[in-house]
Amino acid sequence: MDQDIKENSAADTPEKAFALLSSVTQDPILTVRDDLYGFSLLLDAVKLRRKQRANSRFRLVDSGALSLAQVEWLAAEGADVYTNNEVGKNVQELESIQYACKKGHTLLAYLHNVALESDEGSSIDLSGLKSLGESGVYIYLSNKDYEQNLSDVILLADLCLRGRSRLVYYHHKDLNPDLFELGRTGAWIHISDKSIKDQDEVAVLTDVIHAARSSGSNVCLHVERGTESSILEDLQKAGAFLIFKSALIDYRSPLRSLEEKAREQKLDTSAYYLYPIFL
Repeated sequence: MDQDIKENSAADTPEKAFALLSSVTQDPILTVRDDLYGFSLLLDAVKLRRKQRANSRFRLVDSGALSLAQVEWLAAEGADVYTNNEVGKNVQELESIQYACKKGHTLLAYLHNVALESDEGSSIDLSGLKSLGESGVYIYLSNKDYEQNLSDVILLADLCLRGRSRLVYYHHKDLNPDLFELGRTGAWIHISDKSIKDQDEVAVLTDVIHAARSSGSNVCLHVERGTESSILEDLQKAGAFLIFKSALIDYRSPLRSLEEKAREQKLDTSAYYLYPIFL
């Protein structure tokens, strides 16, 4: 491991070190790519963060630049690790990182941007995802580019809940009544207000919100179109997190008060993948 450190720290400069370590003491949530700094500097930053800022997050974005041992070390020292199927880590490697995360009281977030029923574009299949969920890995899925079998998503959400993590699901297209069961199994569900077309769907979404909240998760409703303010207000009162695509400039907008209330809500960083945008 010492050899790995020496090989990985040559590109760091005093200026880069100062900039990173200064950010550690200032930003409550610090997100850093693993290929921008050498391992020694990253390790110093993680240790400094843990020492100086309680209840803060150091989020390491895994691009494959570090060795497995280095990622494990950073996780054990206090770094949350964010990775995805394109990085190419297999189940055993991710479970090894997850073990280090448990020691460091951190989290491993894995974005699987591939259809669950396909093994193309990923070294991890559905059975591998089940194993990761049971081990406590936070799994992130979307049906934007790939059709997902919702029954499989529900099963994974249940396994994540048993493993004391969560599944986070970005649902596109029409609302599905089975989302109620997904919420009941503890998944965080992201939905665009574009999916709300009539009052029946408002009722379905309200039920999903109640189911998710009863299991300790919630629904994040991304406001992207001109949905009536009264509908958004009802959904916010039901407990959903409203995430506005852009800040409202017009202070006369009927959505202004809803946006102000949304800012007061504290959304846990594990409820979305890196940034609270609609994937």
